[in-house]
Amino acid sequence: MTITPKPSAKTPDTKIYERRESGVRSYSRSMPRQFNKAQGVWMHANDGSRYLDFLSGCSSLNYGHNHPALKQALMDYIASDGVTHALDLYTDAKAEFLTTFEDVILKPRGLDYRAMFTGPTGTNAVEAAIKLARKVTGRETVIAFTNGFHGMTLGALACTGNAGKRGGAGVPLSHVSHEPYDGYYGADVAAQDRRARQEAGRADDRRRHPGRLRPHRRLLQLRGHGFQARYRHAGQVSFGYGPAFRADPVQPRPRRVVAG
Repeated sequence: MTITPKPSAKTPDTKIYERRESGVRSYSRSMPRQFNKAQGVWMHANDGSRYLDFLSGCSSLNYGHNHPALKQALMDYIASDGVTHALDLYTDAKAEFLTTFEDVILKPRGLDYRAMFTGPTGTNAVEAAIKLARKVTGRETVIAFTNGFHGMTLGALACTGNAGKRGGAGVPLSHVSHEPYDGYYGADVAAQDRRARQEAGRADDRRRHPGRLRPHRRLLQLRGHGFQARYRHAGQVSFGYGPAFRADPVQPRPRRVVAG
């Protein structure tokens, strides 16, 4: 049976939200519906309407809402009084995860990576990556590209391309150089100017056209700059084909963060 969207023009009573919830709201303003159920790719409102969820928790729900296998594993874990918050302490759950990650992901690909458990949000991962790069290199400047969204905490916000969102910080956001992607200003921009911008890296092109970015990465390597992928959500690197753990033959010295 084919399931199709079943939208409704009816809006819910939002008085309780207006009285008791912060005014810092975004998605609920553009999608004023009250949901009571979610399954797979569908979200159901309490008036019986049904919507195809294109947002998917900002890509954090890669397997959809309440996937049966994940739901059962979660219920079993909670029922057995599994540890739900342990900071960075050792737990059976973490050991099982790392062992599976090593056996299923790393070993078959000949990779020797470590996992860093940064936190529940993408901006946590971005902040950690920026701090690590600055600590290792002793440098401060970050290159961030056109229209990229990196998070809403100060370090990640400084790299975010939307000037309106950056303006909400209330303080100066420094040590970031915002650069356009190649072709952003149109075909009439001088070729020399385009080449200068290309030297900063074209992380977007890396995803769409494998191999094109490597010459620019090589240039950054020769000039002593580093190239770092942006973590869009914790554990998900946003450039390159395939999963976040894919190896890349280019290993530049870590000098400057290039947040795509």
